[in-house]
Amino acid sequence: MALDPSTTDACSLINTPAFPTLFVKQNASETTAYPLIARGGVQVKFSESLNAANLANNVLNNPSMTSQFRLIQFLSGAGITVIPGVDYSKLKFIALSATQGTAPYESIIDTYIAPQVGTYLNPTFNSSGGSLLTPAQFWNPSESVDGVITNPRSALGKLIAAGHLLSESQIYIPSQVSATEPPTPGNECLIYLYNLAQRGTLTPAQKTLQNKIEATNLRFFGAYMVEYCFYRTRYEWLLNQYFTIYMTSTTGAGSYQTAQPNAIPSLFGTGTGNSLPSTSTSASLTQIDYLTGLAFQMACLNMRMADMKSLLTAVNTYYNGVFIEIQTNINSATQIGSNTKLTQTINSLQTSAKDANKYLIESDFAQEAMNYNSEKNRYSNILLGLYAFLNIAALATVFHLARN
Repeated sequence: MALDPSTTDACSLINTPAFPTLFVKQNASETTAYPLIARGGVQVKFSESLNAANLANNVLNNPSMTSQFRLIQFLSGAGITVIPGVDYSKLKFIALSATQGTAPYESIIDTYIAPQVGTYLNPTFNSSGGSLLTPAQFWNPSESVDGVITNPRSALGKLIAAGHLLSESQIYIPSQVSATEPPTPGNECLIYLYNLAQRGTLTPAQKTLQNKIEATNLRFFGAYMVEYCFYRTRYEWLLNQYFTIYMTSTTGAGSYQTAQPNAIPSLFGTGTGNSLPSTSTSASLTQIDYLTGLAFQMACLNMRMADMKSLLTAVNTYYNGVFIEIQTNINSATQIGSNTKLTQTINSLQTSAKDANKYLIESDFAQEAMNYNSEKNRYSNILLGLYAFLNIAALATVFHLARN
């Protein structure tokens, strides 16, 4: 599995103390926390917080190169080696970018989800509290044609097209599995490589390609964890602040006379969805307005976390569909080990035999049955390996528990 599904706090795995400007500590002062969370009423972007000081640090709090959980092992710098000098335990190699380990860095929310709705970064929330995106804006299956993403418009489609997640064609190309001639070097799909690996015939170049393919999704899930926790630590700090202000006695008509120099310029902004109400001024912020400002910023953060979970659900649905298609094709195809191939072999032997019962006792049938069992087991191992690789259900479980 990717992560231990019994984990109730995925963010506890992240090395948060090493990233002072990326994550907000729960004991941070207002002077420190507010500028990290919002400016002029607008949320600080994750991509803007990926500075050099943050990028050089280890992602995990307690790395374990021998962990049984694939993502933990990967983020510890073990399991997969693709390019010399690349260390997947460091944030700079996990953070999404067009060129691995090189700025500019991208954000799941800022780069792929927010552009779906023009008002996303400065929203006006409706009473339902639902996402501003439609399901098709997270993922539209029509964007996948023969396993290739064409003209992507959805967040998931664009992530796949950008190379941050594997496409179906990178995982499985039916013609490669049944072809008698090998595919063009460098274009092998993952199932083809797994097939060769079962036979022990991978070349060094093919092994490097397999590692590169497998690292793609693991890198994305690492980036996902970091960005999700970026929003969550801010949400938790604001929530604690909300109850602190709620329980605080105020002077006069429920106003703070200290001008709240840190809160006002962060929580409120002219022309935003959270402008400073007329009932308050920079010198006098009422308790109700203060709480409203905090609630708005928490709503923005909650929307981001909820949308990231919706994206993860779309990713899970996409790869589950890929897995089912592979399983169906292998079971119905003509290659050795498939049910169709076994039926064809038996029928052929039965038709060609001089004696109608000859195929039951001839060594040809026994050999074909052995081939069937052997190849069926090999395909089962390939599918089990693929499922383990694509198994993000554990991730979905962890983040569901962490959010609730």
